[in-house]
Amino acid sequence: MLKIAESSPTRLILRDQRRWASLLAVIFTLISMGALIIFMAQIVTIIESRYERDGMLWVMVTIIFFLLIISLVMIGIIATRHLTYGIHCEFDRQAETMTIRRIGVFRPIEIRHSIYAISHVEAHHNSEIGVYGIFLILKDNSQIPLASFYVIDETEMQTVINEIRTFLRR
Repeated sequence: MLKIAESSPTRLILRDQRRWASLLAVIFTLISMGALIIFMAQIVTIIESRYERDGMLWVMVTIIFFLLIISLVMIGIIATRHLTYGIHCEFDRQAETMTIRRIGVFRPIEIRHSIYAISHVEAHHNSEIGVYGIFLILKDNSQIPLASFYVIDETEMQTVINEIRTFLRR
């Protein structure tokens, strides 16, 4: 959930770091790495006897399981990196910029716009899944997605929206 990290007349910093989700991602990654280590230790000890008995079928099954475990480790690493970094949104009146930093699949992404290009802030409600989306609307009518909030967090969402509006009006 997007929270106010710093609020001053010249700077507004919003952060979204999901600590519990990142902890679960770390646990998932460690379990996947443990499974990979156990798998590799078992394969090394029985490689010759199983190949002589079962032949190429055993090799193919082993490769499939190896690739499956490696992919679980990679998914865990990507999820951990994404969730621990989170989203950073910085409005800076002195530099006259609004910067959003987040992690893409493989590298950090930075979106930078002028504060004066922002027209207003809108919240869209999706009643099917019970989520609000906060969007920055630019003067050319393009939308920049900022964050999402569950319906139960509506008061926190209104606090963030009011803080952004107050900062932009100054």
